[in-house]
Amino acid sequence: MTISVTANPYTTPPRNEITVTVPTGDVMKTASLTRIINGVPELVRTQPATGFDTQIVYDYEAPYDTPATYQFTTTYTDPTAVTTAWDETWPNLSNWTGDTGSFTVASGVLSLSASGYAIYHLDRALPAAASYRAVVSKLTASGTDLVSVKQSGVQFLTATGAVLVQVSPNLSGKITVQYSTGATVTTAISGSSPFTVDFLGSSIVVSGTGGTYTVPNLANTDYATVRITTAYHNPGTFQVGEIKTSTYGTTTNATYTSGSLSLSPVNAWIIHPSNPGLSIPISSGDRSTVTIRSIGDVTNQSAATEHVILGQSEPITTTNGPRYSNRLQMVLGVRTRPQELALSALIQDGTPVLIRFPGILPTGFDEGFYSVGDVQRARWAQRPNFEFRDVTLPLTKVQSPVVSVANTGWSFASLAATFDFGTVAAAYDSFADVQTDNRNPGY
Repeated sequence: MTISVTANPYTTPPRNEITVTVPTGDVMKTASLTRIINGVPELVRTQPATGFDTQIVYDYEAPYDTPATYQFTTTYTDPTAVTTAWDETWPNLSNWTGDTGSFTVASGVLSLSASGYAIYHLDRALPAAASYRAVVSKLTASGTDLVSVKQSGVQFLTATGAVLVQVSPNLSGKITVQYSTGATVTTAISGSSPFTVDFLGSSIVVSGTGGTYTVPNLANTDYATVRITTAYHNPGTFQVGEIKTSTYGTTTNATYTSGSLSLSPVNAWIIHPSNPGLSIPISSGDRSTVTIRSIGDVTNQSAATEHVILGQSEPITTTNGPRYSNRLQMVLGVRTRPQELALSALIQDGTPVLIRFPGILPTGFDEGFYSVGDVQRARWAQRPNFEFRDVTLPLTKVQSPVVSVANTGWSFASLAATFDFGTVAAAYDSFADVQTDNRNPGY
């Protein structure tokens, strides 16, 4: 996987475009995208969707003219990719245990010709994996006793030696599948061409030229050994071609970091976090946009209260915490009815809005999310067809609306499994930090 970023300062609103490229076949199980500024990570509001598609995510909330990088953390797997565990091309029988002296190897094929009653076994350990694939390039037999042929084949055994499944040749050249519940199924799969046996948890799938067969409802999936076994009552020949076993791609945890970039638009913006299309530009004098008429004085209300004590000239104070956040008024000028309607639509649902200023408008405004109070609209002149208005926005600085972490694998079930009640307060500074899994150092 890779992550790449592009600044788009002229879109509405300006945004950083983050592309998370998912290679064909890979499947993301969890995904978490953070913006990092001055070493401090913050979850991007829109997160990549889990699944197998390449994702493009837009970040509308990055501070302007400030270098930022993006970090993508994911848990992913490629369910179709396999890594070879061992590949038996039959140069010899040194990797196998059992009746090696009874078999012959020639031209990449293992053969046994026998007459009379005899049972021969060759064993080799399977890879320790939850899911894996075995490929058998050939499995054929000839003889006059069909029962004895069915007793010959490639078996997959548990650690205790129980046979989970056996694939056997039959005299018609097809593959017969027998499994632990006792069922025997003759498939349409050719034994003279390569076929695969996929071990997928509680089922086994046999596929090859002619069709596919799924072994259902296996109670035991403790695969440990592959066994080549033969049993003869009458003269016959048994041949096994190259066998390869592979483990499926394991789940991988990985983190990818982008290069640095800066977003540098020409206007300030008031951004709606959940519906960026409602966002509007504001400027200091461009009449094609809503303009900034004034930014009022900032008030930080005290959280302390005074209490007068009987007989004392000086009161005492109590406080319930630090001073409250910034409160101020911003007056915006609208010159057309569409500008007024756009501003009204932006603040109509009461969602806190994000206010960003570029470096070319050095107002000293304390950027962040603001709740908009009771709005006033004042006409510039009391006459018809005069659309100029001053719109006064009472602003209170608030915390960012919570970013969803549905795709990151974090949930309250995860919280309960990770922390006990006594350590949660030490691990997180606020409930918002709990929701976004923003932990204190050391946790």
